[in-house]
Amino acid sequence: HLFQHSGVADGFGVRVAAGNAAGYGNPSAPVYLKPYATADAPEGASVERVPGAADQLRVQWRLPLWPADRQSEVTAFVVEYSTSPDFPADATTSATLARASCASARLTCAGGDCDVPGGYQVLYDAPTAYDKVLRNDEFDWQMANPNKARSGVWMRHTLAGLESGSKYHVRVAGVNAAGTGAFATVATTAAAVPDRLTSGAVQLQTLARGAGVSVADAATSLSVSWAPPLDDNGYEVTGYEVEWWRGEGVDEVEIVEINAVAHNVSGTFKLTYDGATTVEIDLEASALDVEKALEALPTLRDVHVELTHKDGYNPAGGEIGDPGDYRGANYSWAVTFLTEWPAATNQKLSVDTSGLAAINSTIRALVGYGLTADLPGHTATIPQVNVSSGSAVIRASASHDYGPNGQTGSAPIRNVEGACDPGEWILLGPAGQQRPYQVASVNGFKLTLTEVVTHIPTTDAAGNAMTYTNVLCGTTVPGAPPPGYARATVDPAFESESGKMTYVVHGLDSGESYSVRVAAVNALGAAQPRPTQPAALAPPRQQPDTPTNAHLLVYG
Repeated sequence: HLFQHSGVADGFGVRVAAGNAAGYGNPSAPVYLKPYATADAPEGASVERVPGAADQLRVQWRLPLWPADRQSEVTAFVVEYSTSPDFPADATTSATLARASCASARLTCAGGDCDVPGGYQVLYDAPTAYDKVLRNDEFDWQMANPNKARSGVWMRHTLAGLESGSKYHVRVAGVNAAGTGAFATVATTAAAVPDRLTSGAVQLQTLARGAGVSVADAATSLSVSWAPPLDDNGYEVTGYEVEWWRGEGVDEVEIVEINAVAHNVSGTFKLTYDGATTVEIDLEASALDVEKALEALPTLRDVHVELTHKDGYNPAGGEIGDPGDYRGANYSWAVTFLTEWPAATNQKLSVDTSGLAAINSTIRALVGYGLTADLPGHTATIPQVNVSSGSAVIRASASHDYGPNGQTGSAPIRNVEGACDPGEWILLGPAGQQRPYQVASVNGFKLTLTEVVTHIPTTDAAGNAMTYTNVLCGTTVPGAPPPGYARATVDPAFESESGKMTYVVHGLDSGESYSVRVAAVNALGAAQPRPTQPAALAPPRQQPDTPTNAHLLVYG
């Protein structure tokens, strides 16, 4: 058996000498040949839906390394897909892709899980100053550990222009000097949640009394109607979620932060909410990509994500993202929940960082929520504030240290400027009765809120302004559903001959304005809900109905 690493190009040399009774003559000129064969099938092959794209699938696999490459380095891949598992020639799309075009941010040795000398030797297919592919060490390790498989770096490719609702069989094979190797085959269905209902097509109306509608129903009901989505995106609509409420709620904000002391964090991470987990998200992904990944979860419908912080180190002296940038060491995303209220259901985001790596540095992942002290999004804690009755102004009544996550100034001061900023939130009230209020302006030691404090006592028994302690300030406001929030699921079987759905919301308060929104649902979850037109309506107060059972009695 002749073993030779695929990174060695020369091969084995052979020369021949003839021998007789007098001995061996001069050998022939040497000839060289490297023994190799087509590569084994790539390991770890999988295919998944691309968040927010019903016509796309992403296939991932590991690059076959020696000895799986059969002693000839894999330089390209053949990726094929078909709706038939037999891959007939007339119904199969095939592409040969250069290895470099299949590069992935996903790591093989994330979290220090590398069972080879030198630790992080093969992280991804673009070695940097930190990430070396040490061919000799790898060869020696494999020869000393013949029963251990060496995992290759991750590759990926996105298939586009597919037909939603169709199941696609996908296969991938490595290409080396011997030709195309063995295929690894996977399959799934291209699909997504339904389209959002068409703007303007969701109508809200009052009920007219008469024709089977009682005065009581007309005074306490609203009718909402809508047309089915333009596209169910691969899976039929199984229902419609109708939500209604009056007044305003509070959109919850959570902050996801990933950082390390060293400036060399790389790889992918995942987010989990209410038992559902996203696909792998590149650390360098845009805010929109993170948003789409979250909205693809069956437990979330509509969020807004902003990249709020990104630090990095560039030894070339340029900006982040310029040549020489060694990736960021501190990433922060603000996630605003537009259709769910995690605090109300005891839920919050969590981060899986097992797909990330940093050389000689611990990676930290934190989720700031509910204005929790010392978590991302908490900017200050004010030891004492006074609340005046019937006022939207609160006053700091004690000096304090202030700054992000407890960072102190030169000396404790009473002034709250620089501690709480306009637009941020405070949690006000005793334990168990805390409620968020938004800060409208800051002036010295005074905070003016956007509304009057009403949910807690503002004066004591002697009529003095109440003092509340350890008031938290920041951006991670806990959410709260609006007053009177309720929801119902409508069966799509109730579609009328006109192609529209109608649902009557009963039991409302007469004269109170209600907002309503509707979302289509399929096997993958609910679409973003569409508000009605008009955005809100009140069941009208009615004149009394005609008295019933009127009759005369003889008196005396």
